[in-house]
Amino acid sequence: MKTIRLTIAFAVALFSATSFTGKVSASVNVIPVDTPDRALVQVNSPANVSLSIYFFDGAGNLLLSDRISPESSSKLYDFSNLPDGVYTFESKSDNMNITKKIGIEDSKVEILSKETEFKPYFSVEENELKVSFLNQDQNAVELSIENALEVFYQGNGGNDFHFQKMLDISNLSSGEHYAKLQVGGKTYYHYFNVN
Repeated sequence: MKTIRLTIAFAVALFSATSFTGKVSASVNVIPVDTPDRALVQVNSPANVSLSIYFFDGAGNLLLSDRISPESSSKLYDFSNLPDGVYTFESKSDNMNITKKIGIEDSKVEILSKETEFKPYFSVEENELKVSFLNQDQNAVELSIENALEVFYQGNGGNDFHFQKMLDISNLSSGEHYAKLQVGGKTYYHYFNVN
């Protein structure tokens, strides 16, 4: 009889994403726990944080899609029937995505790689646009404020670890505008209206 003596628990810790919001997000840690006959994955969520969970096979086929609501603290998933291979686990919250490559071979589970993407925080309050971004790779940051017809602001934010900018938008014309943050080959948009 083959016994699987492996469980993976994904414990979710709090992480402060920006000094503007104080919002929390999830940082997924892997802790091996012995359990006979089953390969289990437990995903825990901190209070008041909603997580979207995705699990893909090596071909990119979605095997699991689930949501952990702010009201629940954890869910348990049984992956005992999965064949050997490489899988992708993703957890997404409002301000962070975590992707892990997971290898399963001979009833052993191994974390092969981890990628964390911090999303920028945007806020428009009382004629001010606030932008904050944790620039882990310290890539060059470009910020612009635009609408369909023109660019109102364009600036280089440097390559500091923590990019933070507050702009006065009281002189913008009425209508829909967007802030565009470009960093490390990725572009993030935040749409807002000016009355």
